[in-house]
Amino acid sequence: MCGSILFMIKNTNKDEFIIRLSGKHKLCVDELLARGYFTNKSEIVRHGILEISKKYLPRDNCSQELLLVGNAIKKELDQLNRSGESLISEKDFLKDFPHLKKTK
Repeated sequence: MCGSILFMIKNTNKDEFIIRLSGKHKLCVDELLARGYFTNKSEIVRHGILEISKKYLPRDNCSQELLLVGNAIKKELDQLNRSGESLISEKDFLKDFPHLKKTK
């Protein structure tokens, strides 16, 4: 068998399920984690669900744009966290760019 996925849904106020992966599905998940694209398997599943919904569930342009912006921001923050860099404060930023200060 090339790979298998088994869902076991539990009756709770949230959908919870167990996924058993083997074959190429397991290899893909292991590689995504090893490369640091995702921090855990649940994150991979959630991302996959969003990607599938983009294709099959129509949304208005505004919702789609907000989803894309949110995903881009999350991706940048994840990359920032993995790199060990940090953001600077607004005060420190304005020291370097005083012409951008807010006017009252």
